[in-house]
Amino acid sequence: MRWYNTGTLGILYLYRSMNAPNMTLPENLLQDGMRAARAGQREKARDLLMQVVQADERNEMAWLWLSGVVDDPEDVRICLQNVLDINPNNERALKGIAWLNAHHPVVESAPVQPATSETVVLNQGSAAVGETIALNQAQVAEVVASAPAQKVYTVDDIEIPEGRLPDVENPCPYCGVPTSLEQTKCPKCGKSLTVKSNDARPRSWATVCLTAFGVLNLLGGLFNLIRTVLQGFNIMNETGTDPSTFLGRLLGGLLFLLLYALFVRGLWNQKVWAFVLHLIWLVLYAIALVLFVVLFSIAGMAVYQVLPPELLDQAGRVTFMLIGIGIVMGLIFVVELVITIFAWKDFFGGKVRIITDVPSRSDEEHYNMGLAYKKRGMWYIATREWEMAAAKRPSDPNYRRILGLAYAQMKEYGRALRELREALRLRVNDQQLREDIAFVENMALKELNAQNRT
Repeated sequence: MRWYNTGTLGILYLYRSMNAPNMTLPENLLQDGMRAARAGQREKARDLLMQVVQADERNEMAWLWLSGVVDDPEDVRICLQNVLDINPNNERALKGIAWLNAHHPVVESAPVQPATSETVVLNQGSAAVGETIALNQAQVAEVVASAPAQKVYTVDDIEIPEGRLPDVENPCPYCGVPTSLEQTKCPKCGKSLTVKSNDARPRSWATVCLTAFGVLNLLGGLFNLIRTVLQGFNIMNETGTDPSTFLGRLLGGLLFLLLYALFVRGLWNQKVWAFVLHLIWLVLYAIALVLFVVLFSIAGMAVYQVLPPELLDQAGRVTFMLIGIGIVMGLIFVVELVITIFAWKDFFGGKVRIITDVPSRSDEEHYNMGLAYKKRGMWYIATREWEMAAAKRPSDPNYRRILGLAYAQMKEYGRALRELREALRLRVNDQQLREDIAFVENMALKELNAQNRT
């Protein structure tokens, strides 16, 4: 924005980052300023409009109306130039500048020092004695009304539609735009329209087998823990040893069993992290098996070279037993590997299209399902759920409020105001609801006035 002569207004600083506490909303100030200007209350209109440009220095309508209530022609010119900086095609500002050039041409003067990077300064009046050249009311009216007036919307202009959101074909669960079943991403919001297939498919036999193996291992661990406890009590009774070592082993065993139980539950619930842990364990098992075979082979060859002949038969029996153990370990590994391959799709399966149908439930279930969808950012389905909850219990102000806020998130401001006002009627003294309504009204007016300027 430009710095300029303010005539009788004095020196004013417009802070670019101004955010004064409890400031009235700029849209409301703009409407009040326009009403005052139409009523001929120039000083009041000027004060209100100056507050608007303080809060939003790129408010096109505020600068335009301010040009009609300031007195000095140079102030009028700067206001109109600020309008053109924001919108070079504004007809009213163009005609106002043309009128000023014809009736009050620019007079050359000493250059003015620019403002700092943090502020835009409106300097004190020019002229040696600071006098201003007042425009009469007819001239002001000619500047402000020199082109067809743009409508500035008020709260009464916000359309309040009836009913719920209109039905669309295959809506995006996030923003609600219609899509085709072949699309995997929403054409508007760009979010994925698919989820992992395991969200809706039953467990395969492979996952059941993995979980069963886990349960068997868990039972084996529990049996060993019980045996350790009984042995520990016997040892302490016989030798009178310090029980701290035994208690440490007991607590360690209990913690391991607890963590392993969580792991087994994760496999049953098809959690990816549990499957990844299973893969890590399978890799470690394979490494241990390979090391067993290699070390057994090396040790066996070394032993047979130095072993006396009379012990060879006994060594052969031990070797045969170890080979059997290795074969059993290898078979167990192969079986688990095959089951793991078949269980892969249960944890990393393909993707399916998100279904946006809302089946009939109780009002509490609709409300809670809406909260679950909202946490995932699926505002359209959440709104549908809350529509059903409010329809089943229309006298609940909580349902009305959350539905109104969901409509606002979907930019359905008319429907949002309808629900919020009904909630306020049901709970008259709720200050939060009043603030919600004021916020939504402000958002709706911003959108209407922005559409009017384009």
